[in-house]
Amino acid sequence: MATDVPAPGSSRTLDLPCEIASVTEARIALLGALEEQGADGRLTSDAATVFSELLINAMLHGNPDEDGLVHGSWTVSPDPAGHRVVLTVRDAGGFGTPHVEPADEDASAGRGLRIVEAMCESWSVDVTDGTEVTAELTTRSAVPLPR
Repeated sequence: MATDVPAPGSSRTLDLPCEIASVTEARIALLGALEEQGADGRLTSDAATVFSELLINAMLHGNPDEDGLVHGSWTVSPDPAGHRVVLTVRDAGGFGTPHVEPADEDASAGRGLRIVEAMCESWSVDVTDGTEVTAELTTRSAVPLPR
């Protein structure tokens, strides 16, 4: 029985209603794309966590565009060590530039970008036109799964 082998690399953009429930849809779509590309389980898990954190931040701290949407996208490409995943989340801008908050063990929030920073090879913010956060992960940067 022949099986379809996915072409190396894939990209997709999702236009999501600015509702926390949309994060689940985006996460499922990303997991499917990474599975189709044969990405390592650690990378897949980390990318899904980072994408979720970025989307939740955009929905809680940013503003949707004029259509009530935030935009999430990814590109998966081959990398010498396995795969490279670039995640981008864009909203219409918010209340300042996203940044890592100082650690506060008693706080019930404020850990999202600390998680992103720990899991990614790199991440950046562009506030030229709204707020766009881009995060890059590779098989090398994936956090080892606990045994």
